[in-house]
Amino acid sequence: MQEISNKVLKDNTIKSYDLKQKTTVDNGVLKKNIDLSNQYDTCVLVFIGDWHIGTVDFDINEAMRVLDYVLQTPNARVLCLGDMMNTAILNSVSNMFEDIAYPQEQWKVFVSLLKQVALQKKLIVTHTGNHERRVGRNTGIDPMEQATAALDVPDTYAPYYADSTIILKSPYTKSGKFSFPIITHHGDSGNPENNAAINQETLINAIGHTHNFKAYTKTKIINCNGKRVKKDELNVVIPALGGGQYGYEKGYKPLNKCPYYAIEITTALNPLYDKNNKFNMQKRVVLATKSISILNQATTKSKQTCIKEGIKEIDKNVNNVKTKVYGKILEILDILEKCGMQINKDLKAKLSKQILEDFKNKPKTSKRSPQKIECNWLNDEEEREI
Repeated sequence: MQEISNKVLKDNTIKSYDLKQKTTVDNGVLKKNIDLSNQYDTCVLVFIGDWHIGTVDFDINEAMRVLDYVLQTPNARVLCLGDMMNTAILNSVSNMFEDIAYPQEQWKVFVSLLKQVALQKKLIVTHTGNHERRVGRNTGIDPMEQATAALDVPDTYAPYYADSTIILKSPYTKSGKFSFPIITHHGDSGNPENNAAINQETLINAIGHTHNFKAYTKTKIINCNGKRVKKDELNVVIPALGGGQYGYEKGYKPLNKCPYYAIEITTALNPLYDKNNKFNMQKRVVLATKSISILNQATTKSKQTCIKEGIKEIDKNVNNVKTKVYGKILEILDILEKCGMQINKDLKAKLSKQILEDFKNKPKTSKRSPQKIECNWLNDEEEREI
């Protein structure tokens, strides 16, 4: 680095600013590793956020049931995505007089709810949401930073992004371990993929904030140790609470009285991996996951409804394919006929009739929109041949 000549005078003002610059810590991104590889080969990640404690929508008993599941599940860990408190204050968008508890009581409720989770070291990250941030902008005091201090887990405080890596035991890697990068942020849009800019190797991007539930995968090609590989990211937006009367004014429908999203993660062998194909960009070891319902156990009726919807979708796709095949056969027959070949007219009439019947009997498209959640994520650990 080029030395500064004595032509630029370093007076007391510059010295003071230089000292502030050197001693100020950039806490924009919290980075941390959670090594569970000496205990577990699976881990349950429970994302919570947008509880809006203090509004009429929030159900404290459901929140206690979610946290009770965490406390009773040894390998469960919590990632808190912010907006846990509604913190309506003077001149904020939401009306402070519509909350059933003022910010101080909301803060106490949050600390009381998370006390045992923090005590058992099950809290990975605690984000500040835009609702808590409004207090910080007006007073310089961040309620979430104060809460993590009160819970004696200041190392979980992340006002903006958190780059957390869960390390699990795995029988498929040389090291016997599997690294699982997760990027979390409270969210300022409906696109969790923005998180990936922090770490291109992230396997899960999670946000809240938008009051819309999403869970989907997206395949990307990244550079891993000089080799281009395919990586599937799971992108999650947790189902936010309505936010009381403020939420209704915005047209937000409460999706959950205690928003959360829980998934179990572990390692698996990738069925798409081909070690004999040097151009194959798949990794041999991937992460497999499954969603976990903590509060809402499926009833027999709901299962049967889901099965019927699935059968309708399958039947619709089968008929669509049949109709396309019949249509292509008709096109081929027309071409052959133009070339001088004699074609059975009864065959063409039968095919045309079948296409018409399939079209008339085509099942109506289901109004339900099932979530598509795939289960394979790539891992960048070294593989062990077995």
